[in-house]
Amino acid sequence: MVHARYNSLPARPEYVEKVKKCLIKKNGRTEQSIAKATGLTKTQALCAIDAMVAKNEILVEGKPKKFFLVEE
Repeated sequence: MVHARYNSLPARPEYVEKVKKCLIKKNGRTEQSIAKATGLTKTQALCAIDAMVAKNEILVEGKPKKFFLVEE
């Protein structure tokens, strides 16, 4: 079982979609740049990121953390 890092509530599908579209436009973004580019609050963006990581839809690399869409 994967535990949420940022919030115990599931991410809303529209937030996940915004993060996905953001990473399609420019892969390898940081948490802060994703929140800024999507217009989501930091918590909303981080919950969406957490949900996507749990589903293996995005990878986390480096320091600072950068997020990359997984190729299908």
